[in-house]
Amino acid sequence: MRRVPRSTPSRSGLGDLLIRGYERTLHLVLAHRTETLIVTVAAVAVTMALYVVMPKSFLPEQDTGLITFVVKADSDVSFAEMTRLQQRAVETVLGLVEVADAVSAAGSGAVNPIPNVATLTVVLKPHEARGRSAGQLAREIERSLARIPGLVVFAKPVQDVQIATRPSFSQFQYTIAGSDGAIVRQWGRRLMSSLREDQRFRNVSSVEEDEGLATVIDIDRVRAGQHGSQCRP
Repeated sequence: MRRVPRSTPSRSGLGDLLIRGYERTLHLVLAHRTETLIVTVAAVAVTMALYVVMPKSFLPEQDTGLITFVVKADSDVSFAEMTRLQQRAVETVLGLVEVADAVSAAGSGAVNPIPNVATLTVVLKPHEARGRSAGQLAREIERSLARIPGLVVFAKPVQDVQIATRPSFSQFQYTIAGSDGAIVRQWGRRLMSSLREDQRFRNVSSVEEDEGLATVIDIDRVRAGQHGSQCRP
């Protein structure tokens, strides 16, 4: 007894099935032209309305459960004082019920290579254990830390997909490049001054860190030589 193989639908059979389905829907649409036109216009209107009211972003903010903060103090602050300030910041963050852990470090990274800048990494509890998103908590923590005298805080929820050319304090950055460093710094200060006057921006800062106190020592080498001192250029 010979076994007969099962028949499988051919490509032409599948094509005929699609054509018959298209014919049925086409006849249905042509039989109800007015209703079809109304549905089409309503769909276009709803699409345009949703495009206007829905939030739009190139890369929507993601809740990864991890937030990084840049904690910045005055440029003339000592390392001991910076350590005290960042410890107070950690204690403030750990007081929130949505926070699982927090770690702070000063003067040890690409964003914070100087003693008056520290990074604060906050680990949040799982989504089901908290009622607020990472973005909401980032803004709440930023406001809480800003109440500490002498600190300026920049919050940035960690994203899986990031597009950046260099480390920055916050989520948005503007890079000025040029062959003359003095001109770049000059236009950088002008840009920061304009942004700080705009109420839509807050915590505007520069990675140049050229706004601190400075002392220029000009040695009178003739007088120094008269007192027996040897000054070499």
